[in-house]
Amino acid sequence: MKIYIGSYTQKLSEEIVGQGKGIQCYAVDRENIKLLSTTFQRNPAYFTLSENGSYLYSAEELFNEDNPKIYAYKVNDEGELTLINSHELPGSLACHLTIQKNCLLVANYGTGNVLVFPLDASGALLPQSHTVQHHGTGPNTVRQEGPHAHMTCVVHDDLIYVPDLGIDTCKAYTLNPTHKLEPVPDWDLRVEPGSGPRHMVAHPTVPLVFVFCELTGDVYTFELAGDRPALLQKINSLPASWQDTPSSAAIRLHPNGRFLYVSNRGCDTITQFELTTGGKLRLVAIEEINDKTPRDFAIDAKGELMAVGGMDSHTLSLYRLDKNTGRMTPGSTIDGVFSPSCVCWVDEG
Repeated sequence: MKIYIGSYTQKLSEEIVGQGKGIQCYAVDRENIKLLSTTFQRNPAYFTLSENGSYLYSAEELFNEDNPKIYAYKVNDEGELTLINSHELPGSLACHLTIQKNCLLVANYGTGNVLVFPLDASGALLPQSHTVQHHGTGPNTVRQEGPHAHMTCVVHDDLIYVPDLGIDTCKAYTLNPTHKLEPVPDWDLRVEPGSGPRHMVAHPTVPLVFVFCELTGDVYTFELAGDRPALLQKINSLPASWQDTPSSAAIRLHPNGRFLYVSNRGCDTITQFELTTGGKLRLVAIEEINDKTPRDFAIDAKGELMAVGGMDSHTLSLYRLDKNTGRMTPGSTIDGVFSPSCVCWVDEG
């Protein structure tokens, strides 16, 4: 198996002082991790692979004045990347990418907008076709002084969500045939003021979505079965002993749909939940990990391994997953993976 790791390469804030080398590809088995290739790019904080694994798209998380770009790469069998083309990113602090209907959707945290770039048959980025700008504030005057689009989540062909940390709302959209996002306000998801929705995942077989909030550590479960979304549950993911400011990060669903995992920075934990009858989550365990500041993690397609990047410990660790209980046990760790920010498995069938 192979895995791509994106890393911060330069200082972005007092909390993010990048020491990384860009985009790196590693060969992975249950016990070993080996570096295959390195492609330099400024602050590739998030990227995504095409469904067939032939193309990788990566954004530079930088401020407007640094002239950030979005890149399209061709992937070869050894994991090496060849640049296809790039475009300017009209926004600040691009933090998430998703592919939907031959379009690349880009969420910009700093400017609170979402960009649409159509893709051609060769994997190249075409000129930007649309921009959606969010508006509003939240009660946290430090973190919610304006809109902060944090990701794009495809639920199905006709529904896309954009969790916005600054306005405590996951905005609902559809992508029309002219590659423009159309709002669907009746399907917006709202969380409690000050929660700061960061990332979310959709269940593959039942009409449920799970929203993870950075400013509280809460996971919200919404059912999308009726005429409007319905809130089923709010459950916290932080250790009871944690009294500091929450800094929740990534959320992933196990391929079998039974287990949900979230990472929390600061306390450096992975919390594991089980999905019960009725669509509610039950806490399984809160595991303390040695990877400091787990900004991102990912689960392989078989549901056997979890890879965690420790942004401030400069580590990449593997954890074995029990498909019956959802529990994770430590595997191998390598040092010298500097400032990892994005973790992406390659599905090799």
